[in-house]
Amino acid sequence: LAPSWSVDAQEAISVLDTRVTADFPLSITFHLEAQGPAPIGKAEVRFQVEQQSCARAESSGFAEFAPSRHIATQWTWDMRKGGSVPPGAVVRYRWILQDELGQEMETPEERYQVADGRYPWQAITRNLLTLSWYRGDQAFAGALMDAAQEALDRLETSTGARPLKPVGLFIYGSTEDLQGSLVFTQEWTGG
Repeated sequence: LAPSWSVDAQEAISVLDTRVTADFPLSITFHLEAQGPAPIGKAEVRFQVEQQSCARAESSGFAEFAPSRHIATQWTWDMRKGGSVPPGAVVRYRWILQDELGQEMETPEERYQVADGRYPWQAITRNLLTLSWYRGDQAFAGALMDAAQEALDRLETSTGARPLKPVGLFIYGSTEDLQGSLVFTQEWTGG
């Protein structure tokens, strides 16, 4: 039987919305809304944590939905199955869609910065270093920033190493708060 729909050669799959929500530190959910001239039957999100590495390591998740010309779906990355992503990390992602005629489309890559929304973070930046904290005043943060800058100077003097990209430091107010930001913690975890 032939499908009961026809497709104009000029029509293509279009993405109406993509967004990310998080339940920090347990999960990150990638959302998608799209439509096409033919029923969309496959929606794959490809993602990776932005980091220094020798090779691009990308993971995939497949949204589950009934094929339709208009879809609103999602896929959830469960951190309890592979470990958490720290606050400040950047996750790059894109969707690859395919309709029942075999037509594919890929969204432009987007970025999502992981945040620990449990606390009212404040931030200061000096050179390539951004320090985020939620407990203590500006003088406290300034003293921490001075110590971090001095440590970077010592590192450069002794090894020649200096950050080439922005660096983020997150200062937790207690060991318990820090442990609450991790999925799998050891009792000795602290900072």
